[in-house]
Amino acid sequence: MAAELLTPLQYCIDDGYLVSGSQLLPLWPFARKWTRQNHGPGCNNLVCGDCGRPVRSVARDVHRQEATALAAWQLMAVSGPQAGGAGLARLYACHCHQESRVSACPAPEPDANWGATTPWRCAGHPALVAPCEALGVPLGAGHWDDAVATLATDNSLERQGSIGTALGLVFAGLRGEDQEAFGHAMLAAVRHPDPAVRLGTVKAFALLDVAPQWPRRLAQLVLAEPQWTDLGRPPQPGQDDPDWWVARACTAIAPPDIGARDDQQRAVALIQKVALKPPGAGMLVQALADLDPQWTAEHIAELAAVEQRQAQSALYGLQGYPQWHAVALERMK
Repeated sequence: MAAELLTPLQYCIDDGYLVSGSQLLPLWPFARKWTRQNHGPGCNNLVCGDCGRPVRSVARDVHRQEATALAAWQLMAVSGPQAGGAGLARLYACHCHQESRVSACPAPEPDANWGATTPWRCAGHPALVAPCEALGVPLGAGHWDDAVATLATDNSLERQGSIGTALGLVFAGLRGEDQEAFGHAMLAAVRHPDPAVRLGTVKAFALLDVAPQWPRRLAQLVLAEPQWTDLGRPPQPGQDDPDWWVARACTAIAPPDIGARDDQQRAVALIQKVALKPPGAGMLVQALADLDPQWTAEHIAELAAVEQRQAQSALYGLQGYPQWHAVALERMK
């Protein structure tokens, strides 16, 4: 613990994150929002820039605020820990501001459309420094592989939009050489003999959009050794297919406007692979239409043969490319 407190603090993406009562808000100090997607946990260490007080929160079934922020803050002083919960809403409060949330959003700007803001910011989280323990799992030399295998199948943190959370929490809590070692253990777990471990690990990679070097390494591995993401059985529709999750991870590292060409090619190859086998690629075909509109248009009939709705999604994605949209419509006749 002493070593952790001496290390620089790490901060949540979006300068702090608010979540509803049904979304993830763990008590662990190292837990922070680490992904730009709505999968990371809410911030458990918010502080108010106006009154200087720590922000408290409580999950409850009623979506409403108290008469005053101070009344809400005092109410939560006797209501127990702020984490966990199982309700529709989550009430947040300091001495001068309160906010009831039924969905996730950045703390500084709950609703950009209405101009609502809070004076709250993430006050930082200590890093995990190996050797240590996180979520009941030992971390450090000699433990990395076992830790990843255990956390890959840990469903105890499942809340709305929290796929891959256990691995993501620990990955984001680590830094430097420790994070590098954990990342390599995640790559090794893609070759694990247990299909459930492979699938759980791949799902976690899909969230690492703030560390694109890791989804990139995953893509390189899966293109070189595609057998390692095989479940050994027909996948359930869409999201139980590890290839689908690998392809999703690749879309985060290869946007057509800024992605490196090699990343785009990897993403295209993986999405094509998924799209051309049942049950199809689902929403990923829209990313495919952006990354390679010509291929998408020329293979629209094959996409439709696999799953009609993905062909319609591909047509929607091709609307920004009139020439190829016209080709696709012609081939659909």
